[in-house]
Amino acid sequence: MYIRLDTAAVCLTKDQTLALTDAQGALISCQRGAVWITQDNDQRDIVLTSGESFRFDREGEAIVSALEHSAVEVLPASQPRPVGAVVRHRIERAYATAAIAPKWGAAAAAMPQ
Repeated sequence: MYIRLDTAAVCLTKDQTLALTDAQGALISCQRGAVWITQDNDQRDIVLTSGESFRFDREGEAIVSALEHSAVEVLPASQPRPVGAVVRHRIERAYATAAIAPKWGAAAAAMPQ
């Protein structure tokens, strides 16, 4: 099966794999759990845990294997994730669990969305 999306959020059960073709330059972010990544012609073991990201740097196929129940997001090379939005989202999520709301000032307004 070949699925082409601008962005792909995927939930994987333990030991489930996701095969990516021509992923060079794409960014994968582990949203939950832990995944092991292997790329063609790469002897490194790349392990991501919740909150970590990796940019694929090899041509060919890449395999993402779930070490536990996991959720990942894959963004194509042409669509890098804006850092400001990620930081703002994490801050808002932290405040939500603390039951208080952040007060965004001028510095936050200047952050990229």
